[in-house]
Amino acid sequence: MRRALLLIGLAGCTCDPDSAVTGTTTGGAGGTGAGTTATWTSGAGTSASSGQATSSGAGGESLENCPGWPGWYKWNDAGRDLPLCYAGSADVLPEPIEWEPCPALAGMPTGCEQMKVTWPAEAGSAPVSPVASLDRDPITGALLIQLNRNARAANPPYTLHILAEVDGSVRNAVVAIWPNIWTAFQAINLTGLRKGRSLFSFSGHGLPPPWPDFILGIGPDQLKPTLEHAFVDVGGPGISTSDKLWGTTDSVSIGVAEYGGDDWHVISPFGLQQVMVYAWDDMLFWRNSDGNVAEVRAWRKDTGVITYLSYLPDSSQSVYAFGTDGEWVSWVHGHGKPTSCLYDPVSCPFAAQDIMVSPFTKDPAALEPRRLRSFPTNYLANSAMSVGCGYVGYGYLPGKTLIVRASDGYWWELPSSGCTPPNVTGDWCFEDVLEITCDEVFVGAGLGTERNIARVKFSALGPMQPPD
Repeated sequence: MRRALLLIGLAGCTCDPDSAVTGTTTGGAGGTGAGTTATWTSGAGTSASSGQATSSGAGGESLENCPGWPGWYKWNDAGRDLPLCYAGSADVLPEPIEWEPCPALAGMPTGCEQMKVTWPAEAGSAPVSPVASLDRDPITGALLIQLNRNARAANPPYTLHILAEVDGSVRNAVVAIWPNIWTAFQAINLTGLRKGRSLFSFSGHGLPPPWPDFILGIGPDQLKPTLEHAFVDVGGPGISTSDKLWGTTDSVSIGVAEYGGDDWHVISPFGLQQVMVYAWDDMLFWRNSDGNVAEVRAWRKDTGVITYLSYLPDSSQSVYAFGTDGEWVSWVHGHGKPTSCLYDPVSCPFAAQDIMVSPFTKDPAALEPRRLRSFPTNYLANSAMSVGCGYVGYGYLPGKTLIVRASDGYWWELPSSGCTPPNVTGDWCFEDVLEITCDEVFVGAGLGTERNIARVKFSALGPMQPPD
């Protein structure tokens, strides 16, 4: 799984507009209790359940109670019939994140922990969505994580979108309750959390109205979400946020909006396939590619769209996996591909691919590219390099996860003895790098299809290896 994958974990309601669907749902502390009946009625102008009470919030705001979730309220800002609710107070927030030792198959008797599943996940499916965003709280310094808890074994199934401290309490939560079927209602996040800003992107993906595509904002000190933007003709955009702006990609165009400034608008309506949008400070980066060649473009309000990293029109070279933490910029440089053929990992690969770094700069002319080590596969690096605390990291194949020191190219690779692709059924595989701190790395990992999130201490990885 690559980091740009969709966060699959929601469902679409195909309820009869004139009837209610009932069931029992289970939840964690502050959520719904076992055996609670949750009733949801779809249809404009109808209440969420028969006899459902409403209450009034601050300023006289009318709050609709969430069926089956005491102390939670319906969130109607993007449409009355969306089965979305938010925790109305800290007292009803879900249970904090817990960690437990990784299983023996991980190949790490010490120094590895996985997220403990304390909600009704379905056997054989991912208890958490395979991509999460992590960043420091700009005020307290606590490490925060934004993720989805998938409770597919609940009746009805639900997904909790939470923002929490990795070693502390849940800050806020939004639940999507699904009383009927589990379908392709999706949340798509590339980088949804940055410096106190937290965004989720939702899409109905072809489901009938009223299932809009929209972006929901909910910061670390916020309980009720806000509607950042509702889309009319953009289907389920991938998003990335900084503290100053957020950007979107639908593979065809790039959009941007400024917090407290310009509303969302398209800034790059043409080019090749425009993907992997990446926001940092007042700048937006993305990959412009067609599967054969790739470059990095960027945008700032004062410069407009610029070329940031490119070898075009030389089709023997390309740039992939751009990422930054504001100190370092890192990417993968593929070179030596024959110009007489289109890229293919077997029949027309790059002669070599290298992991590169430069001190961060907003001026492409000031980049100082330096090779760290090889990128050890012929396959393209289709997701962003994770950069943090003087390290860069990337999961380049199932069970193959590299952590490289930016100063000198020395590296670790996480254990892979428990992962034997191409058939990884029953295997434990470390995969995508989600966040790097000064003493540990957070990665997507898990057993077979039951993908989870793990954290690995650098102190348990032994000595670093020299670059090739």
